[in-house]
Amino acid sequence: MKKILINLFIVLPVLLAAQTITVKQDSTGNFTTIQEAINHAWNGDTVLVWPGTYFENVDFKGKSITLGSLTLTTGDTDYKYSTIIDGNQTSSCIVLNHNETNAVINGFTLQHGIGAHITPDFTDFRGGGLCVYDSYASVYNCVVKNNRAATFGGGISCEGLNNPFLFLSGVSIHDNQAYEAGGLLINGHSVIFDSINLCSIYNNYSGYGNDIYTVNKDDSIHFYLDTFSVSIPTRYFFVHIKELGIQTYNYTFDCQHSYLEPVNSDLYVNPVTGSDANTGTSPDSALKTISWAYSKIKVDSAKINTIHLANGIYSESLSGERYPLNVRPYVYVTGQSMKNTVLDAEHVTRVALAMHYTTNYSFQKLTFERGGFVNEEGEGIQHGAMLVYEHNEHVVFDSIIADSGWNIRGTIYCIRSGVRFNNSIFKNNRGGKGLMVGGDYLIPDTAFVTNCIFDNNHPDTVSNTPYQDGGAFANDGSDFVSVVTGCLFLNNNRKEISGMIIGYHPAKIYLTNCTFTGCKKPEDYDFRVSDEDISMYNCIFYNESGSGMYLLQWYIDSITFIIKNSLIEGGLQTLHLEGNVGLVYEDNIDTDPLFYGGEEFPYNLSGVSPCIDAGTLDLPQFVLNNMPDTDLAGNPRVFNGKIDMGAYEWNPTVGTDKHRISNVEHRMPNLKVFPNPFSTATNIAARWETTAQINIEIYNNAGLLVKTLLSGKQLPGRCQIPWNGTGNNNNYLPSGGYVILLKIDGRDVESVKVVKK
Repeated sequence: MKKILINLFIVLPVLLAAQTITVKQDSTGNFTTIQEAINHAWNGDTVLVWPGTYFENVDFKGKSITLGSLTLTTGDTDYKYSTIIDGNQTSSCIVLNHNETNAVINGFTLQHGIGAHITPDFTDFRGGGLCVYDSYASVYNCVVKNNRAATFGGGISCEGLNNPFLFLSGVSIHDNQAYEAGGLLINGHSVIFDSINLCSIYNNYSGYGNDIYTVNKDDSIHFYLDTFSVSIPTRYFFVHIKELGIQTYNYTFDCQHSYLEPVNSDLYVNPVTGSDANTGTSPDSALKTISWAYSKIKVDSAKINTIHLANGIYSESLSGERYPLNVRPYVYVTGQSMKNTVLDAEHVTRVALAMHYTTNYSFQKLTFERGGFVNEEGEGIQHGAMLVYEHNEHVVFDSIIADSGWNIRGTIYCIRSGVRFNNSIFKNNRGGKGLMVGGDYLIPDTAFVTNCIFDNNHPDTVSNTPYQDGGAFANDGSDFVSVVTGCLFLNNNRKEISGMIIGYHPAKIYLTNCTFTGCKKPEDYDFRVSDEDISMYNCIFYNESGSGMYLLQWYIDSITFIIKNSLIEGGLQTLHLEGNVGLVYEDNIDTDPLFYGGEEFPYNLSGVSPCIDAGTLDLPQFVLNNMPDTDLAGNPRVFNGKIDMGAYEWNPTVGTDKHRISNVEHRMPNLKVFPNPFSTATNIAARWETTAQINIEIYNNAGLLVKTLLSGKQLPGRCQIPWNGTGNNNNYLPSGGYVILLKIDGRDVESVKVVKK
């Protein structure tokens, strides 16, 4: 009897498995919800769903069952459009996460899912429409659209460790979005595409791998598709990698149609008047979103194309923008103005993501605002506004603002990549640094940070995340070199400069003509750098409330700290060196720099500052080669062969005290240049009030006299002299910045910077 009962318990589920359970919303079936039917099903059962929109998050609960619309019994695939599982922005539409061994899904539309937590180890959301983990499934005749996932697989996520399997037949995956893998994620899965009943994957969006992203695949995949976004897939649409971003090619790609045709020209975007239905090829036919412009524009290594952004706020809530932007090589993004072209991620995700081996791109004249997030549980994005991943070369950020980002490590973090930041501002960022460069491996590279401002960057006071110690700038990587020139660091709440090497060769930081003032964390060091060489030239370190500069030699055999021709408040007493640190301390001063204190440039030098002409040009050659033409205020950086200390050069019409400026405005002549900049010719106009020796001279950025326009005794009056960009020998001078100087009786009384294009 016991054996009979045991056999019945074994056989009974099999006998019961043959049943078909019906789901109808009008209550004429077995159940009105899909999940209730699955809860009552056994392995081998069929759950048959009548048309309707089911607002559910369906979980197969480990059961090997068939879930189908009337497509399953009639063969009519149109039922997939009328039988809808709507995730209702709550979780994935369907989850297979319990080692289902033979699950079948046939004839549905999956929409408005946001992904699921697939294991306790993964706290993020994956697989907006369908989330498959460590399971075996076959999906037929489904539409997966308008889903999103905060991390991976906006449409479908297929992952697992136990050799799972997924078969796709007649499945259309489109208009989904994720942080990575907007359409389909394949991670450790064996995936087979039906070569007869073809699938389509198109018009999805993510920060990396818009349509398809496969990773860690040793076996080849054969993609048989009816429609893909483009006819020839690129890494922007299709990422197939082994590890560390290295593209592999063990796949075949057979596609019959493309959704869009790339445009080989500049594109224009306007968040107010634009439409993504426009061509985008002119301001009058502008697109609405940057993400769609990135998808449409053609990448051509022989021709840089530019996406031009009109002023306005580019955000999901206001303009439908999709973040993070998937950065493409050989494409520039240029805003109309630095402060008024605002890319606002609204503290939901990053603004942009540039993954491995993305080269030759730039962002200019725009603001990255509210990138990244850190919640109260300490979960969030490590790099707020933008992540520049390894091996990104020929990358330029010029005249950008990174404002109010939330991050764990750096608002903009550049890992093992050669980048340049010019004329930019990092302000009001919370958590990690305003800017972080470097990397974790022995891959040497160089970052240049020139004429930038770091203002009011501070620690995270909300969550308990690591690396939340605030500060302005960090150099973090073995062999990595940072050249920081002409930058202003003020009002930051902790660690203006920091760094921690991971490796066995010191990183190097070159600080030239930087001003540090107003650090607000008295219990911590203003600099705290481990196992890195620091060279400081022509800098001002004054009115910092911290404990000075701390250098630690830890793993590296020895490091060096060079300070030359700088103003260091507190002198040697402000330095705290631990371990084998070689110190070079030459030609430095310890006194008040006598800042100007005006409203626009308060840290300019007054006319009596001890920092005027106190700097040195005896710099490492590659640092000197990258010296900017002007300072933060537009004054010539090198004048008459001399350079000042700090981020600002003294100029007799800018860097004086208010009383002297008032006198100058009352009695000095005017000097004007128009047009400025110019390409072929410009005009220099001047006036003076007394009989005097008048000289109007032109100097290059090295302080060398290249042209004398006027020299001689003159009666009171004025002049207007054309200049065609030639030198004293009537040779055409190269493009660049020049200084027009007006002298009266041998005195330098006024200068104007002019740019020859």
